[in-house]
Parts: sequence; structure tokens; C-alpha cells
Amino acid sequence: MSQSGAALAALRVLAVDFDLGGQPYSIPPLPASEWLEVVWNFEDEPLPFLHLLSDDEQADIMWAMLGGTVTVEELAQRCREILAAVSGRRWWEADRLIRSSAASWGYIGGELTRRGVDLDKVSLAAALNVIYVICVLTMTADERKKFDFELSVPPVNATPEEASAAEAESFQAFLGALGPPPSSPA
Repeated sequence: MSQSGAALAALRVLAVDFDLGGQPYSIPPLPASEWLEVVWNFEDEPLPFLHLLSDDEQADIMWAMLGGTVTVEELAQRCREILAAVSGRRWWEADRLIRSSAASWGYIGGELTRRGVDLDKVSLAAALNVIYVICVLTMTADERKKFDFELSVPPVNATPEEASAAEAESFQAFLGALGPPPSSPA
């Protein structure tokens, strides 16, 4: 996701429109609290965002899967795209931040409250930006590099295109960290 796309995702709570099996669907504008809740409540499900659709839409998708017009892989990919769109991050980075924040919610939730972040009003992208800052605020530079690396490593179920894009971006970040090349003698 581009820097501007990530920034725009954090600005406001928006609906997410998507196509699945030739049918249009829409997840209504939902605040961060709803997105976090659905991932935490359905933590063992790889496709938790189905629960954000109406009962009729969920039934339509299930029938499409039974009829073979929608595959589990297609549905999983669409859920990943939805998470990337609403989080302003790669889907696996958002997923890791969401799931790992649950384990430390006593601290993270308290810090969000102390900072005045109302999860019922902000977008998931904005909430994840604050959660990330809370996580790295007390880290040393080396700890942060390790945290960022672990967050950014594509999982095995990332598409080859997603993995290649992530690797290219990581390489560019590595080159940027090295600084400019030494000037050659004249």
C-alpha cells in the first residue's frame, strides 16, 4: 500500500465494497472497535470478516461456496484485501498487530484510553497507528528494527506478488538505512 493510501485509510471510517463470485458486497463503515472485536472473537477463523456482513449476505456467500462459484482461497484473498484496505497496512502486519495486542490489552487498552483514543470513533488504521506507537515507544533502536522486521515478514500464505513487493520494500529500507554511497575519489 502506498504511503498516501495508508494515510487516507487512517483519516475516517469508511465502508468497504468488494466483489466475490461476480456479486457485489459491502461492509458498512465500522470503527476500530468492531474490526478488533471480530478478529478477537473469531481468532481461529481465517475469514472473520464474513461476520461483518448481513445474515443474508453471509448465506449468499456460503451458497456460492457450496455451488462452486466461490472458493475458500478466493474468499480468503478477499478478506486479506479488506484488512489491508481498512488498516492502511499489509494485511499480515495488521493481523499481527491486532492479534498480538489482545495479549497485552491491559496495557495497550489503558494507554489508548489515557491518550483519549476512542475506538468507537476512529478507523482501524488510526487505531493500529497508535497501537504501533505504543508498542515501539519504549524500544531501543535495535528492538524496534527487530519488531519492524518481524511485523513485515510475509507469511507463507502471502501471494508471490505480495511477498515480492514486501521484499523489495524491505530491501529499499535497508539501502536507505545504509545512507548514501561513499563518494569516489576524483
